[in-house]
Amino acid sequence: MQEIHVTTQLESSTITLPQLEPLVGKQVEIVVREMESAMRPFTQDEWIELFDAIGPVEFDENLVFDYREFNRAHGQPPPL
Repeated sequence: MQEIHVTTQLESSTITLPQLEPLVGKQVEIVVREMESAMRPFTQDEWIELFDAIGPVEFDENLVFDYREFNRAHGQPPPL
């Protein structure tokens, strides 16, 4: 079974998706789901729940510094 996932902004009720060309003429199931929940920011309570679930996070500050310096030296934008 072939599966194709497409994320797009709907501009009208008529949709043209070239990715579906291989499935034209076949029996398919079409599911459209709004992605609102994925786009809203976390609430403070959700952040607290997340950090409580993952526990303390340890990282090597020197490694982070070296990574940023490497990116800067090679013309890469700093990570977010």
